[in-house]
Amino acid sequence: FMIGIPGETKEEKIQTLKLMLELDEKYPKAHTTQAYIFTPQPGTPLFYEAVQQGYKPPQSLEEYATVHWNKVLMPWIDEETAKFMVKVSYLTYFCDGQSVVEYIRPSYFFKAGMNFYSSIVRFRIKSSFYLFTPEIFFMKKYFGYK
Repeated sequence: FMIGIPGETKEEKIQTLKLMLELDEKYPKAHTTQAYIFTPQPGTPLFYEAVQQGYKPPQSLEEYATVHWNKVLMPWIDEETAKFMVKVSYLTYFCDGQSVVEYIRPSYFFKAGMNFYSSIVRFRIKSSFYLFTPEIFFMKKYFGYK
């Protein structure tokens, strides 16, 4: 899943989140991972569109190495929308209750806790509650995300 594509509206971002929830409900064993923030890739049609809209691509492999899935690099995204997108990118990592579990291979109790927590995350997405995001703290503290 990807959000922040050139021309995408906030409603379309929310539709992406709703699709994730729908898939989680219909297919409980599916891994929906998370909503990644769009990063233009050279040679693709959206890359050229992003450049036309003001995107400044990295000029070296070293610069490309600093590009991260939870950073908003697009000039067409305002600050409020960028904050929303970062919160959503972290929040949705916990949506399916499986992605975190698969990543760290924890105990039975941690798996059960993640299943419970994923139900809270899905409720928050359904009710559009994005103010409180402990997921960001968790990911930074335990997985080293920046």
